[in-house]
Order: sequence, then C-alpha cells, then structure tokens
Amino acid sequence: MGSNRHHEGSSMHYLKAVSDDEWPAAHRKLPGREKELTRQQDAFTAERRKLPMVQVQSALAVPCLSSVVVSRPPRLWAAR
Repeated sequence: MGSNRHHEGSSMHYLKAVSDDEWPAAHRKLPGREKELTRQQDAFTAERRKLPMVQVQSALAVPCLSSVVVSRPPRLWAAR
C-alpha cells in the first residue's frame, strides 16, 4: 500500500501512504524526539540568557520606517 510518488522534473513530493496498522508505530516515534528537541532548545535559551552584557556608552541610531531615532543610554550606571 505504501507508494512514494515523485514526478520527474517536479519538486513536489508526496507523502507515503501506509495502512492503519503501520501508522501508530510511525507516530509513536515523534513525541520522544520532540521532547528531546524542546529540552535542547530550553538549555540553549538558558545558556544564552547567561551571556554577559555590554554597557552602552554612546548614542545609538536606530533606523525606523520613516526616520532615524537617536536613543541615548539611560543613566542607570551613574550611581556606580
């Protein structure tokens, strides 16, 4: 029943059609892989959050759709 069709010269791929008995076995493989990828993404995000920051010393020009906005850094570090 499983036919994998691909027309020559076309980039269109068709999914494999399987029987009702084959589908659950194929489907059971995905949640475990998905959970592992989510754990990896969470770990990467946590690592990125731990990166040190750089104090901005000068004005920053931010291009907008209609103009350029110049933003000066706040005086957060004045007391230090």
